[in-house]
Order: sequence, then C-alpha cells, then structure tokens
Amino acid sequence: MLHRMVFLSLLILTVHLMSTTLTCEDNSSHCYGLNNVIHFQFFCKRWLRVVNLWSQVAMNVTAKHYRKILSIIERIHDHTVESEMRADIAEPLLDLLEADYYASFCWDTQSQFYGKGVYLNMDDGNIEKYCDYYQFRDPITYQLSLRKNATAVSEKTPHRELRKTEFFNDFLLADGLYYGVNLHLYSYEENIGDFRIWRKKGKDDFDKSACTMLDLLKPHMIQAVKNIRKYRQSDDVDLNYSMDEQCVYLKQNYKLTDREIHVARLLLKGERDDCISQMLNIEITTVRTHIKNIFYKTEINSRNKLQVMLNQEL
Repeated sequence: MLHRMVFLSLLILTVHLMSTTLTCEDNSSHCYGLNNVIHFQFFCKRWLRVVNLWSQVAMNVTAKHYRKILSIIERIHDHTVESEMRADIAEPLLDLLEADYYASFCWDTQSQFYGKGVYLNMDDGNIEKYCDYYQFRDPITYQLSLRKNATAVSEKTPHRELRKTEFFNDFLLADGLYYGVNLHLYSYEENIGDFRIWRKKGKDDFDKSACTMLDLLKPHMIQAVKNIRKYRQSDDVDLNYSMDEQCVYLKQNYKLTDREIHVARLLLKGERDDCISQMLNIEITTVRTHIKNIFYKTEINSRNKLQVMLNQEL
C-alpha cells in the first residue's frame, strides 16, 4: 500500500510539472483564444510524454528508489537561491544513482562558456582548470547538451574513444571520473543549467534506469530554476545591495585594495578570468595576481569558498 501511495504521489507531481512546463513552452504563440481542437492536441501531447516517461519508470526504477526521488523533489523546491539548490541535491543524487562525483554548471550564452559551478568530491584546482582551459577542449558536453533528456556519456562517445582524449586523461582521471551521465535543462531553447554525474573506475557504466530517474526529476528542476530566476529578477536591487555589502566587508576586514575589490565583485558574480580582464581592461596575468592576493588576504583558496565565507560571516 505504501509503495502504491509513493508511486501515485510521484505520478501526480510529475504530471503537474510536465503539464505546467508544456503549457508554457508549447503555447508561447497561442497564449489566449485557443480553440477546442488545439486544446485537445496539447492535452494529448502532454499525456503522451507523461505515459512514455512512466512506462520507462515502470521498467527501470525499483521501489527502493521512490522515497529517495520524493526527498530530492522536496529539496529541489525548497530554495530561493539557485546555487544552494544545486548544492543541496548533490549528495542525494549521488546516493540515488550510486555515483561518486557531481558537478553542475550554467551556460552563459553571452560569453559562450560554462560558469557558476557547483561540485562535490572534485578538487577545487581541477574545477578551476576546467573553467579556464578544459571546457574549451571538452569533446562530450556540447554533444550531450543537444540532448534534452538524461544521456550516458558513452551513448554519445564510446568509452574506448573517450579514453584517448586529453580531456579524459588530464582532466577527468585527475579526480577519478570514469563513467558519466549528463542532464541538460532547457526553458524553451535556452540552456538553463546542467547536472553532470560520474562514477569511478571499477563500477558499472550508467544504464537506462539512471537516465530514467534523472528524467523523472527534470521537470521539477526546470520549474525550480525558472521560479528562482523569476524571484531573483524581481529582487535585483536587494541583490546588488548584498554584493555592495560584501565588498565593503572585504575592504574593511581584509584590507583589499580598490582594484582587488573590483576583481572580487566580478568573482562573486561568477565571471571568468578572461572576462574580468576584458571588463576591467587589464591583462589576464594581472587579474590572476589580484585573485591570488584576494585569496591570500582572506585565507581562502577558491571562488566558491570565498562566497561561502561571506555567507557565513555576514
């Protein structure tokens, strides 16, 4: 009985989220005045997607996973800060998928790079190398980003081919990443974030059940990100004030110079080294010297830890 109740709860939540998402995405040019035929077509399309997903669930997801999935869904909708949501679900996702490593990035369409990374069980320095170098030599993420469903890395790039690349040998293996699965989130055609989950060598590759569970979480992730960003846009003044407060705090308590404060502000916004260089019209080597000085004065060794420290101290 309990198993059935959990299953029905998941079904109701997913139907509601998929219906909401589809209504927004499919009705963008027909927001009002749809006739009954069009309504019926949208209704059928929604339910076909729901039925297809749940047929996959029935085949690939066992009863022991249902409670874990419900717990993750609850966490997904329990935040007003996007980075906190992505960080909060990291450990439960690894547990659900029996995985070892987690990373989540946001695609910046204007600058054409991945930033604002949240990660678990990966080295800070290695993530910095990804942001500065390896993402531009990444042979898998672009291909996976074209898929709007969860996809095992080996489904797009055979593992024997991946093992021949610089990306695998010098970046992935540095932290022990061996088999991966990606989920990229879209609002209309805009990539609004991704989830990259990896297992270490010695474990099995990700199978259909892992992809099905991620796809089950996908509509909740999309809706949560959209809600958080809508909330953030309506609260820009408060956010700018918060960043001003952080910069004043850094200057007063850690004796940062004016130029270091300018760099720190852009770091806290998630900007990459070369973007900071362009914005401040200084050499990238100078940017990195300022960052090194900021880390030395604050006794912090990564961008994420700088934000965490400020959140704790303010």
